Amino acid sequence: MKCVLATLVYFDLMQWLNGICQLEEIGICLAAPVIGHYPGRNEIAVHAGAVHLSKEVLQMPDGQCIFGKPVRLKPGGWEALASASVVQRISQEHGIIRLSEKEMESFPVGSLIGILPVHACLTADAMMLQAHHVI
Repeated sequence: MKCVLATLVYFDLMQWLNGICQLEEIGICLAAPVIGHYPGRNEIAVHAGAVHLSKEVLQMPDGQCIFGKPVRLKPGGWEALASASVVQRISQEHGIIRLSEKEMESFPVGSLIGILPVHACLTADAMMLQAHHVI
């Protein structure tokens, strides 16, 4: 029941791709710390991987498979980045995000980037567990 409720309340990228919601209606966004920069590849590493996002991929209309969509965090929410920006690879705890050269400058090591998940369930659960550890 927890998973169904989270999906209905927050929306996610799977629902967006299926036309159930608009991208800007997605209400769950994971804040991930930037832990590495790879300017030659236009990639950053973040502390957010399969534990936080799931290993399930979303196949986009162009055939590309993604693990999430990065967004810029702002007070009270988030805003979309360039459409080519995606979470392209993940391991257990870390993810690799491809960004444009200009966007790379906006996310130095130590900053936070938002990630919209493919599915809200696992991300919502991971976020609740983390909150319980903080309290």
